[in-house]
Amino acid sequence: MTMCNWTKNIVQLLMLLLAFDACGQELLPARKNKQWGYIDTAGNWIVQPVFDLVSPMENKEFARVFAEGQIGLVSKKGQVVFKNDFKKMVLLNDSVLAFSNGNSWGLSKLDGNLLLTEEYDYFYNFGTTGLIEIQKGKSHGLCNQQGEIILPVIYEKTVLVNGDLQAISAQLDGQFQLFSQTGIALLSAQKRQIIEADTNFYVISENEL
Repeated sequence: MTMCNWTKNIVQLLMLLLAFDACGQELLPARKNKQWGYIDTAGNWIVQPVFDLVSPMENKEFARVFAEGQIGLVSKKGQVVFKNDFKKMVLLNDSVLAFSNGNSWGLSKLDGNLLLTEEYDYFYNFGTTGLIEIQKGKSHGLCNQQGEIILPVIYEKTVLVNGDLQAISAQLDGQFQLFSQTGIALLSAQKRQIIEADTNFYVISENEL
Protein backbone atom coordinates (compact mmCIF):
# COMPACT_ATOMS: atom_id res chain seq x y z
CA MET A 1 0.00 0.00 0.00
CA THR A 2 1.40 3.42 -0.95
CA MET A 3 2.01 6.22 1.55
CA CYS A 4 -0.77 8.17 -0.14
CA ASN A 5 -3.23 5.37 0.53
CA TRP A 6 -2.00 5.07 4.12
CA THR A 7 -2.58 8.79 4.64
CA LYS A 8 -6.04 8.59 3.11
CA ASN A 9 -6.96 5.67 5.35
CA ILE A 10 -5.69 7.47 8.45
CA VAL A 11 -7.71 10.57 7.62
CA GLN A 12 -10.83 8.45 7.20
CA LEU A 13 -10.01 6.69 10.46
CA LEU A 14 -9.69 9.97 12.33
CA MET A 15 -13.02 11.19 10.99
CA LEU A 16 -14.63 7.96 12.13
CA LEU A 17 -13.08 8.25 15.58
CA LEU A 18 -14.27 11.82 15.97
CA ALA A 19 -17.78 10.67 15.11
CA PHE A 20 -17.54 8.02 17.84
CA ASP A 21 -16.08 10.37 20.44
CA ALA A 22 -19.53 11.20 21.80
CA CYS A 23 -20.10 7.50 22.37
CA GLY A 24 -17.21 7.26 24.82
CA GLN A 25 -14.05 6.86 22.71
CA GLU A 26 -11.29 7.98 25.10
CA LEU A 27 -8.18 8.19 22.96
CA LEU A 28 -7.66 9.48 19.44
CA PRO A 29 -4.77 8.84 17.04
CA ALA A 30 -2.66 11.96 16.49
CA ARG A 31 0.47 12.76 14.50
CA LYS A 32 3.53 14.83 15.36
CA ASN A 33 6.75 15.06 13.37
CA LYS A 34 5.62 12.19 11.10
CA GLN A 35 5.11 9.87 14.07
CA TRP A 36 1.84 8.70 15.59
CA GLY A 37 0.54 8.43 19.13
CA TYR A 38 -2.69 9.06 21.03
CA ILE A 39 -4.29 12.11 22.60
CA ASP A 40 -7.33 12.47 24.82
CA THR A 41 -10.32 14.57 23.85
CA ALA A 42 -8.68 17.63 25.45
CA GLY A 43 -5.64 17.29 23.18
CA ASN A 44 -3.24 15.97 25.81
CA TRP A 45 -0.71 13.33 24.75
CA ILE A 46 -1.49 10.04 26.50
CA VAL A 47 0.67 7.82 24.28
CA GLN A 48 3.68 9.68 22.93
CA PRO A 49 4.09 9.86 19.11
CA VAL A 50 6.78 7.22 18.56
CA PHE A 51 4.99 4.87 16.10
CA ASP A 52 4.95 4.70 12.31
CA LEU A 53 1.22 3.90 12.25
CA VAL A 54 -1.53 3.33 14.80
CA SER A 55 -5.10 2.01 14.87
CA PRO A 56 -8.13 2.85 17.02
CA MET A 57 -8.30 1.64 20.60
CA GLU A 58 -9.96 -1.80 20.62
CA ASN A 59 -12.47 -2.39 23.45
CA LYS A 60 -11.21 0.96 24.78
CA GLU A 61 -8.25 -0.96 26.22
CA PHE A 62 -5.72 -1.76 23.51
CA ALA A 63 -4.59 -0.47 20.14
CA ARG A 64 -2.48 -2.00 17.40
CA VAL A 65 0.64 0.00 16.61
CA PHE A 66 3.39 -0.38 14.02
CA ALA A 67 7.04 0.62 14.30
CA GLU A 68 10.20 -0.48 12.48
CA GLY A 69 8.47 -3.44 10.87
CA GLN A 70 7.00 -4.74 14.11
CA ILE A 71 3.37 -4.89 15.14
CA GLY A 72 2.40 -4.47 18.78
CA LEU A 73 -0.27 -3.55 21.28
CA VAL A 74 -0.37 -0.46 23.43
CA SER A 75 -2.70 -0.04 26.41
CA LYS A 76 -4.69 3.14 26.95
CA LYS A 77 -2.15 3.97 29.69
CA GLY A 78 0.63 4.01 27.12
CA GLN A 79 2.20 0.67 28.06
CA VAL A 80 3.51 -1.61 25.30
CA VAL A 81 2.01 -4.96 26.25
CA PHE A 82 2.97 -6.98 23.20
CA LYS A 83 5.24 -6.67 20.19
CA ASN A 84 6.28 -9.04 17.44
CA ASP A 85 7.10 -9.13 13.75
CA PHE A 86 3.75 -10.67 12.79
CA LYS A 87 2.43 -9.42 9.47
CA LYS A 88 -1.20 -9.53 10.65
CA MET A 89 -2.76 -9.57 14.07
CA VAL A 90 -6.37 -9.52 15.37
CA LEU A 91 -7.17 -8.96 19.04
CA LEU A 92 -9.87 -11.46 20.06
CA ASN A 93 -10.18 -10.33 23.69
CA ASP A 94 -8.11 -8.78 26.47
CA SER A 95 -5.72 -11.74 26.67
CA VAL A 96 -5.69 -13.63 23.33
CA LEU A 97 -4.87 -12.60 19.77
CA ALA A 98 -4.81 -14.30 16.37
CA PHE A 99 -1.71 -13.76 14.25
CA SER A 100 -0.49 -14.54 10.75
CA ASN A 101 2.71 -14.28 8.76
CA GLY A 102 1.21 -15.60 5.55
CA ASN A 103 -2.01 -17.36 4.62
CA SER A 104 -2.52 -19.32 7.84
CA TRP A 105 -3.34 -18.13 11.37
CA GLY A 106 -2.17 -19.05 14.85
CA LEU A 107 -3.19 -18.10 18.37
CA SER A 108 -1.12 -16.37 21.04
CA LYS A 109 -1.43 -14.81 24.48
CA LEU A 110 -0.65 -11.11 24.77
CA ASP A 111 2.50 -12.00 26.69
CA GLY A 112 3.77 -13.82 23.60
CA ASN A 113 2.98 -17.34 24.85
CA LEU A 114 2.12 -19.43 21.77
CA LEU A 115 -1.21 -21.26 22.06
CA LEU A 116 -1.79 -22.69 18.56
CA THR A 117 0.63 -22.73 15.65
CA GLU A 118 -0.07 -21.16 12.25
CA GLU A 119 -2.05 -23.93 10.60
CA TYR A 120 -5.64 -22.63 10.63
CA ASP A 121 -7.65 -20.42 8.30
CA TYR A 122 -9.09 -18.14 10.99
CA PHE A 123 -10.31 -17.71 14.56
CA TYR A 124 -13.56 -16.15 15.81
CA ASN A 125 -15.04 -15.35 19.21
CA PHE A 126 -17.74 -17.95 19.90
CA GLY A 127 -20.54 -15.72 21.15
CA THR A 128 -20.04 -14.57 24.74
CA THR A 129 -18.86 -17.96 26.00
CA GLY A 130 -15.18 -17.06 26.13
CA LEU A 131 -14.48 -19.90 23.72
CA ILE A 132 -12.79 -19.38 20.34
CA GLU A 133 -14.04 -20.93 17.12
CA ILE A 134 -11.37 -22.41 14.86
CA GLN A 135 -11.81 -22.72 11.10
CA LYS A 136 -9.68 -24.83 8.76
CA GLY A 137 -11.05 -25.28 5.28
CA LYS A 138 -14.72 -26.19 5.69
CA SER A 139 -14.18 -27.68 9.15
CA HIS A 140 -14.82 -26.00 12.50
CA GLY A 141 -13.86 -26.65 16.09
CA LEU A 142 -13.49 -24.84 19.42
CA CYS A 143 -10.72 -24.06 21.88
CA ASN A 144 -10.59 -22.22 25.19
CA GLN A 145 -8.45 -19.17 26.01
CA GLN A 146 -5.59 -21.42 27.07
CA GLY A 147 -5.47 -22.91 23.56
CA GLU A 148 -6.87 -26.27 24.71
CA ILE A 149 -9.02 -27.91 22.03
CA ILE A 150 -12.59 -28.32 23.31
CA LEU A 151 -14.02 -29.69 20.07
CA PRO A 152 -11.67 -31.01 17.35
CA VAL A 153 -11.65 -29.17 14.03
CA ILE A 154 -13.79 -31.72 12.20
CA TYR A 155 -17.32 -30.30 12.35
CA GLU A 156 -19.32 -28.74 9.54
CA LYS A 157 -20.93 -26.23 11.89
CA THR A 158 -20.73 -25.20 15.55
CA VAL A 159 -23.47 -23.04 17.10
CA LEU A 160 -24.47 -22.01 20.60
CA VAL A 161 -27.75 -23.57 21.71
CA ASN A 162 -30.53 -21.05 22.28
CA GLY A 163 -31.92 -20.92 25.82
CA ASP A 164 -30.64 -21.69 29.30
CA LEU A 165 -28.69 -24.84 28.41
CA GLN A 166 -25.64 -22.86 27.26
CA ALA A 167 -24.57 -25.90 25.27
CA ILE A 168 -22.93 -26.31 21.88
CA SER A 169 -24.50 -27.97 18.88
CA ALA A 170 -22.01 -29.38 16.37
CA GLN A 171 -22.87 -30.85 12.98
CA LEU A 172 -20.91 -33.79 11.60
CA ASP A 173 -21.87 -35.77 8.48
CA GLY A 174 -25.27 -34.05 8.47
CA GLN A 175 -26.10 -35.05 12.05
CA PHE A 176 -26.03 -32.90 15.17
CA GLN A 177 -24.31 -33.65 18.44
CA LEU A 178 -24.73 -31.71 21.68
CA PHE A 179 -21.81 -30.78 23.95
CA SER A 180 -21.20 -28.81 27.10
CA GLN A 181 -18.89 -25.79 26.91
CA THR A 182 -16.08 -27.99 28.20
CA GLY A 183 -16.54 -30.47 25.33
CA ILE A 184 -18.48 -33.17 27.23
CA ALA A 185 -21.06 -34.97 25.08
CA LEU A 186 -24.56 -34.35 26.46
CA LEU A 187 -26.83 -36.17 24.01
CA SER A 188 -26.07 -38.65 21.27
CA ALA A 189 -27.36 -38.13 17.75
CA GLN A 190 -29.65 -41.15 18.15
CA LYS A 191 -31.37 -40.01 21.36
CA ARG A 192 -32.34 -36.42 20.81
CA GLN A 193 -34.10 -34.17 18.36
CA ILE A 194 -32.76 -30.77 17.43
CA ILE A 195 -35.18 -28.40 15.75
CA GLU A 196 -33.60 -25.67 13.68
CA ALA A 197 -34.98 -22.34 14.89
CA ASP A 198 -33.02 -20.09 12.54
CA THR A 199 -29.66 -19.95 10.82
CA ASN A 200 -27.72 -19.27 14.01
CA PHE A 201 -29.41 -21.05 16.90
CA TYR A 202 -30.93 -24.43 17.70
CA VAL A 203 -33.39 -25.51 20.39
CA ILE A 204 -33.64 -28.89 22.02
CA SER A 205 -37.04 -30.58 22.36
CA GLU A 206 -37.85 -30.93 26.08
CA ASN A 207 -38.97 -34.56 25.83
CA GLU A 208 -35.47 -35.54 24.74
CA LEU A 209 -33.66 -34.08 27.80
